Amino acid sequence: MRASSRFATVVVLLVTLAAWASCHIYVATYASRMPFQDDLEFVPALQPSSTEPSTFAWWWAQANEHRIPLPRLIYVGLLKTTHDFRSGMHFQVVAQALLALGLVLFVRKLRGSTSFADALFPLLLLQWGNGENFLLGMQITTSVPTALVCTFLMLGLASAGRPNGRASSAMGACLFLLPLNGGFGLMQAPALLAWSVYAATTQLRSNEPATRKSGLAFAVAVFATCALIVGYFVGFEFPYNHHRTSDVAAIARAALGLLALNFGPMVRDVPIPAMLATLVFGGAAAWFALRGLRGTTEERVRASLCLATMLCTCTIALAIGVSRAIDGPQVGMAARYSTLPTPFFVAAFLALTLFASRRVATPLQGGACVLMLAALPFDTVIGRDTGRRRAAIAAEFESAVHENRSVEELVARFGRDFYPNRPQFESSLRGLIDARWPPFDAYKSDGADPYDRPFFLWTTQPTATKSPSSAQFRYLADAPVVMLSAECELTFALPPTARTVQARYGLPTLPSKRNSGGVQSKAGLRVRLLLHEKSGEPRVLFERALRPSENEADRGRQSLDVTLPPHGRGELVLETRFADGSSNEAGWSCWTEFAIR
Repeated sequence: MRASSRFATVVVLLVTLAAWASCHIYVATYASRMPFQDDLEFVPALQPSSTEPSTFAWWWAQANEHRIPLPRLIYVGLLKTTHDFRSGMHFQVVAQALLALGLVLFVRKLRGSTSFADALFPLLLLQWGNGENFLLGMQITTSVPTALVCTFLMLGLASAGRPNGRASSAMGACLFLLPLNGGFGLMQAPALLAWSVYAATTQLRSNEPATRKSGLAFAVAVFATCALIVGYFVGFEFPYNHHRTSDVAAIARAALGLLALNFGPMVRDVPIPAMLATLVFGGAAAWFALRGLRGTTEERVRASLCLATMLCTCTIALAIGVSRAIDGPQVGMAARYSTLPTPFFVAAFLALTLFASRRVATPLQGGACVLMLAALPFDTVIGRDTGRRRAAIAAEFESAVHENRSVEELVARFGRDFYPNRPQFESSLRGLIDARWPPFDAYKSDGADPYDRPFFLWTTQPTATKSPSSAQFRYLADAPVVMLSAECELTFALPPTARTVQARYGLPTLPSKRNSGGVQSKAGLRVRLLLHEKSGEPRVLFERALRPSENEADRGRQSLDVTLPPHGRGELVLETRFADGSSNEAGWSCWTEFAIR
């Protein structure tokens, strides 16, 4: 080996190891013991009394439009072993580091030497621009299928001829595992299935027993994977909020955006240059691979595999365009997708290595590596800022936990940051408390049920209630509210320093057969605030009737803002009644705040 190649090998390996270490440092610095977002959905399965992990239904259940039994298996195994949600994050780093290292060594074997451009692999997979993935354990769902596709590619290119029996079996296993990673794996399977059919067809015709055995392995893998994909859609339902588009231009923009995401999340600021660079690099590789299809049988096998792998990423990019482009032109550049386009660049890089001359391949590969290096500082800043925001939220949350704040207060303060579905967020918190998982290992909960203390939301609590039905704590549109009977009275003590009364209230909107808009046809509510002093008649401080079926301004959340009379003494009474001539079919009003200040 030439001295320059040995030096390049040392440099590229050092870059790989340094990038690997830096990503573990990133997770250690910014990741939280408290799970965020999708990671919270694993809490019920971790309870000692839970039977969910022992049922097929739980493993096969949809997560939005995904069935993800393989990532679930990996993540639950890590969680039960480590009791730390950060284990899934470190797993991603390890998986992507091993893939980067394997690619560096593989291309060295393929080419016969190492090039400085091979540093592209660790730069693709191990950088802080992947921060949104590295800080969410459940993003195993993107790193695992990426590793499977790249492994399939390397196994297929490892020998100059057709893959042998062992390689074919391993490739078949990779193919079968892809749909078990949800849509991110499922949508990449068709191109590899088509190539596997081609490989099986050509090898089963051979007169050599070993080659026919390899073809049989591909045939079995194709049959098993197709059966799995059919099973994937048995009982499958798209989420209720799933919207698809047929706008070709929007789909193309989103798809190109995802392919350009190889350069990291900074491409959102320079989308056109990033897309052009991706098209040049990928287009040149595809051109040389297409030329390889005119070569020997062995060359056709390798060239078609490179093209099929590039097509894998194009397929998932188009799928994301169809299902997400309606959300905006940059949807394909969402940072959480940053790992998905890796097989496109990997296959393009290897296609240039195999089918382009050294004088053509080296500038193209080196140019891609230089562009990746140029993007690295910007991606690093984006990842650092993402990490800092996540760490700040987590630190504030853990501080509130250490102060033994109630679960209800934690939900109200942090629900938007941690999980949009507040009832599920509350359930997850209670599950973590029951299991004594960090950061709740020293938490002292009062054990009270918020449904037994419905007024905890209010700044000022009533001293007495008079109502045919008890007040209730509920969630409406994922917002916590106090539900009051439409006919009730609440009494409040009036402090000497009180100056104002503020409240937020409204009528719950329920479906109505008589009105498709959802407003009750005769709904009405009268709200009064009265001051009961020691002598004299009660003074009406506020009175308003809501008739949302007649007045649009009465729909939605309303405000009560009252300035108290000077030197007022006594008690305040909040009174709700049916508005004159109306009914309240729901029987309730909803209140998010009541404060005497």
